[in-house]
Amino acid sequence: MAQFALQGAPAEVVTLCKFTHRSVEKAADQYFQERRWRYYVTPTSFVELLSTQSRMMSSLAAKLASVKQRLVVGMEKLFQAESVVQKLQGELAEMKPRLIEKSQEVESMMVQIQIDKDAADKTRVVVSKEENEASEVQRACKSIKEDAEADLAEVRFFRMLSASPIEW
Repeated sequence: MAQFALQGAPAEVVTLCKFTHRSVEKAADQYFQERRWRYYVTPTSFVELLSTQSRMMSSLAAKLASVKQRLVVGMEKLFQAESVVQKLQGELAEMKPRLIEKSQEVESMMVQIQIDKDAADKTRVVVSKEENEASEVQRACKSIKEDAEADLAEVRFFRMLSASPIEW
């Protein structure tokens, strides 16, 4: 059988082909023993088996190439993401002193805002009290105005009566 070995083919491939051919022959004999039906192992059927196996191997190789490509692309994305993360970490380290400074400024602003708010609340109470007092004064003035207008209207009426001749 060695004289028919494929030139340049690895010994493992030749051994695999021999093993496959013998296994098929044994299975054909067993099939004949059980079913009384002959299955002949011909060179054509063996070539078809090898062709099918070759197509399957090609299909698996294509799938493997696709998976490998996806893995390569994924690794490239990871490396890119890692470089971006490192760049951002560097920028963050550079910005950290400014962030601390701004944080302190914001904190002092918050304290000042609270002080201003407390002062505004006190002013609001005073203004509200003054507004109430002004409203009372306004009501009093309005009452005085209405009384004065009523008195003026009465005086005008009497003046008009006194200025017109009395006719009997």
